[in-house]
Amino acid sequence: MRILLKEGANVKLCKNGREALDVIQMDLDNQGKHEYDFVLMDCQMPEMDGFEATREIRKVEKTHHVCIPIIALTVHTPGEETRRMLEAGMDDYLSKPLGKDRLLEAMGRLVGK
Repeated sequence: MRILLKEGANVKLCKNGREALDVIQMDLDNQGKHEYDFVLMDCQMPEMDGFEATREIRKVEKTHHVCIPIIALTVHTPGEETRRMLEAGMDDYLSKPLGKDRLLEAMGRLVGK
């Protein structure tokens, strides 16, 4: 989060996937739009993991005709988890620990689409 704040980003931090889903759904339901350039989604979270949260966010997006880029954050190496990320609807992934250059590169790829 410090990397993003130092770059001048507005950051909204959620405790788990359920909260992220609720925040995005509330914004879309109440305003019909969202203010997010992208979502950094941790794959391993309590209550609702990043995979399930992403699948649910994608369902909500379809009803509002929007698509927010989602970047998965994982401690695992590419492989089986990469397949799960893509199947869930995540657009890209980054392995932890997260470095500034890799994060900014991924953001640039997705926000520039």
